[in-house]
Amino acid sequence: MASSSEQEFVPLYRARLNHFSRHCGLWDSRSAAHVGNKLTLRLHNIHVSAVCIDLQDELSRPLHLHQLVLPLFDSVRRASVLVHGAEKLWVTGSVLMSSIRNGRSGF
Repeated sequence: MASSSEQEFVPLYRARLNHFSRHCGLWDSRSAAHVGNKLTLRLHNIHVSAVCIDLQDELSRPLHLHQLVLPLFDSVRRASVLVHGAEKLWVTGSVLMSSIRNGRSGF
């Protein structure tokens, strides 16, 4: 019996992990704002005023995942919690999106 951790299943698992879900109605800017507000309340309860994201990890994700996480970071930032690294993600995401819209993507 084959294990799911065998090397032949790793590419399939990664492909499924990064697959763009067609169920965009589950996560939009409204739900991201709601989750960001809840997260901010919990962070304030434990006296956390700043968080740091791993920018290299976020940049290694596909572009459609950037678009899903940016409203969450923005919601947390607007609720007075500093998100270190998110500003660089915003700049990178907007540059990539504008180049894709103009047909100059290097992908």
